[in-house]
Amino acid sequence: MIVEVAVLPQMLRGVERKTCIIVDVLRASTTLVTMLERGAETIRLAAGVDEARDLFRSRPGALLCGEHGGLAPAGFHHGNSPVEYCSLDLRGKEVVFATSNGTKALTAVAGSPGVLIGCFRNASAVIDTALAAGRDIALVCSGRASGTAYGLDDVFCAGYLVGRIMAHVEINDASPSEADIARLVSSGEFETEGWYLDESAMAAHRLCTTYRDDVLAAFRDSGNGKHLIQLGLESDLHFCGEVDTSRVVPMLAGSEGGLRVVKRAEVA
Repeated sequence: MIVEVAVLPQMLRGVERKTCIIVDVLRASTTLVTMLERGAETIRLAAGVDEARDLFRSRPGALLCGEHGGLAPAGFHHGNSPVEYCSLDLRGKEVVFATSNGTKALTAVAGSPGVLIGCFRNASAVIDTALAAGRDIALVCSGRASGTAYGLDDVFCAGYLVGRIMAHVEINDASPSEADIARLVSSGEFETEGWYLDESAMAAHRLCTTYRDDVLAAFRDSGNGKHLIQLGLESDLHFCGEVDTSRVVPMLAGSEGGLRVVKRAEVA
């Protein structure tokens, strides 16, 4: 089985055969974990602000949450700051949620048999869950500019999660054949014994090691991190950089009302 990192959602191949872990560490992934920790029952996803407003009008009693440009749009109850949600009681609440990158990435991988949401705060739990599924694993970075531009923060986090996988399973270091590479490119399939890291996973992990696990340094170097600091939201960087504080693993679920995020049973 193979582990890969898609630095943008559109780079993912063979989504229907892989467990996908969506990474939007600054901040949607972390916020979704926090919402579920605070008791949210379900989180309905919208592709953008207008769609979120339309969906909200059809969901009496729901909370309208999310961001555009990093801040809550007019009329939204809450934004996308996980620190903000820490003080909220969301027990039994339904949330309608739209962000610039994370919710778009979740929509892009909806064809996967298992979509999980990962960040530093649930790093061990999300990797335990992904490995237990027994499928190839794709770490899918949400990126910037509506998923069209590379995001250092997400790739750094994905590289950290690759390291967690490497600590749990034996990685096959044999080089793939040209035929294997051609099959991977054309269909997303890869035939090998045990676990293998795609070069994308190797590169992300190497990026992570260059920072010597200094999460805040990577965040401050990233465009997303710099933008949050300019908005006066540096506390979000510290919160998003905390490791293994949660065993909550959000997962994507479908319904007649569209895509939603729910809490998977917590991993012991």
